[in-house]
Amino acid sequence: MFKKITAGCLIAIFVPLFMILIFGFTAKKTILNPNFYKNQFSKEEVYTKLISHGLSFMTSGMMESDTPMIGSDTLAITVQSILKPEWVKERMNTFFDGLSNYLSGKTDILEGKISFKEIKEKLTGSLESQVSKSMDNLPECTEKQMKQFDIESGKDMKNLKLDCIPPGKMTSEFKDSFKKLSSGSFILEAIPNEINLRDSFEKNQKELNLLKKIYSYISIGLYILLAIDIITLIIIGFLIYKPISSILKWLATALIIPSGLIFIVALVGLFSSSIIIKNFILPPETTIQIASLIVDILQNFIKEFLNYLLIFSSIPLIIAIGLYIWAYFQKKKEP
Repeated sequence: MFKKITAGCLIAIFVPLFMILIFGFTAKKTILNPNFYKNQFSKEEVYTKLISHGLSFMTSGMMESDTPMIGSDTLAITVQSILKPEWVKERMNTFFDGLSNYLSGKTDILEGKISFKEIKEKLTGSLESQVSKSMDNLPECTEKQMKQFDIESGKDMKNLKLDCIPPGKMTSEFKDSFKKLSSGSFILEAIPNEINLRDSFEKNQKELNLLKKIYSYISIGLYILLAIDIITLIIIGFLIYKPISSILKWLATALIIPSGLIFIVALVGLFSSSIIIKNFILPPETTIQIASLIVDILQNFIKEFLNYLLIFSSIPLIIAIGLYIWAYFQKKKEP
């Protein structure tokens, strides 16, 4: 009787530890793995949706103050024609691969280069060309119109809604200054031509090293927990010892409780996640398209996490069911 009570206490300890183990391995495979985000973004065409739905939202916020000569729709279309999903995907994959290699210990530092030079040149040329064409169609300013703004100092040129062009010598100089300000290309100048992940690593080395240590400790901790769970099952087996059918039943019970609970939680989560995510509260200024994109991303991430949870919990669940079946037939053979 003492041995059975001890075995029961060990199962009570084993159940929460094994549940943590399943959740831990699922998290390591998904939300703690950079490749998980890389694959999910590519699979769900997030980059395509972000460019098609997100640009109008992002450009509308800078229209009034930054690009008075280009409408938000025109700006979004221009950027869409140049900024391709494949370009964004390639650079994000470079980041995810670098982070994955660093966290997994394949490299000692973050490695990879992300270039923006070509896309900056294309965007700058296209935007300034559109503003230049718009200015070519404007008449020369009258004396009265010239007094409305200070051309020489460039005061308020950035926010100026232009309806005429200064005459004479000032025309060429004014056009060059104004198209740069009005097209929003000055914003692109703030973006570096290239980001070297090695430089980012050096600037944030302390934080990234800490992140890598935590990631490593989680991996080691999960394997230690796995070893503890296996040892606990072995001890339970030695405590029961005979008959073999009883050992099989006890081991099956120890496995089926935590794995069965997680399996049920994952199933319920899969069916209810869409309802919960749809009620996710977003800032009021978020457009319908952006809100839909965010909800889709969250929903897909959660579903993938729950799918992995089902897989990791179903393995011990199937083993437990197999042990019960084995115990049933084994008992028939025992005297």
